[in-house]
Amino acid sequence: MSPRKLRVAVVMGGPSAEYEISIQSGRTMADRLDPSKYEVVPVIIDQARRWLKALHLLGHGRRPTTKAIMPALEHAAGRLDVALLALHSFGEDGTVQGFLETLGIPYTGSGVLASALAMDKHRFKAFCRAIGIPVADSVLVQHTDWRRHREPLIKLICALGSRVVIKPNKSGSSAGVSIVPPTKHRQLARAMQTAYRFDHISALVERYLPGRELTVATIGDDRSPRALPVIEIIPTRAAFFSYDVKYDGSTKEICPAEISRTLANRLADLACQVHRGIGARGAIRTDFIVHRGRPFVLETNTLPGMTTESLVPKAAAAAGLSYNQLLDELIRLALTARHG
Repeated sequence: MSPRKLRVAVVMGGPSAEYEISIQSGRTMADRLDPSKYEVVPVIIDQARRWLKALHLLGHGRRPTTKAIMPALEHAAGRLDVALLALHSFGEDGTVQGFLETLGIPYTGSGVLASALAMDKHRFKAFCRAIGIPVADSVLVQHTDWRRHREPLIKLICALGSRVVIKPNKSGSSAGVSIVPPTKHRQLARAMQTAYRFDHISALVERYLPGRELTVATIGDDRSPRALPVIEIIPTRAAFFSYDVKYDGSTKEICPAEISRTLANRLADLACQVHRGIGARGAIRTDFIVHRGRPFVLETNTLPGMTTESLVPKAAAAAGLSYNQLLDELIRLALTARHG
């Protein structure tokens, strides 16, 4: 008698700037799950936050047809073995994780605390500083303070350096990120307003550190993660790995990165420190800038993209782990440990 298939809800979408990318990740996951092991239930959270069951999803170029499932979700929970999360920005902050925990549905990726900490860039950087992980100097600027007390805030920002990186404090995919000279007040004001479009509450302003952009995926539980090969990211038509160049095919991604073994080991060690420190689970990706030979952590993504062209599947492939094996491992980790 063959073993029962696991019933897997692939959850994607959500009201964020990364809705379409999330749908692409979800489509890929649903398409690549081994049908001999899994029964797939595609679930879309639309931009009005409605939970919908996707009746037809896998045809590329077609919008999925759906039906509402929220009223019956609690009843359906007992018939789901695991939720495979393909959410980006929305759903990375721990809210969806907490909801699934109330329903008793195991889910892939990190738990509520790790998800919330990684999404809040200011608090994540404070955590890194507390345990000795190098990060760039920064200032958190509340939107209300920017409107009311702009002049003293500009002085603080100018003290960071001749160029600064301005980003939404809670967002993903480099949406709303700008690099500007803080002494150019009009440019600074436009960059702040761009960041506030993606996070209405606060923006993070960091000292700009020029250097090589590298990223390290780690996979495992919160005790013994392992690092996958380092990837170097080389934008060819932008100053940094912006939202636009992430998805237009113009960026070079070298895996394994052509760096010294000493640097690769240092990056892997820092990425594993982050993974363990925030209590992450599953596959996460930590981004770095190597400035004057020294690596600085930029941020950590607890639900990174999972299209076939995304960075984590590329790093897994370089380590000899196929896309299907990667999905199997994420589901295994979700089923063998409880989240917190």
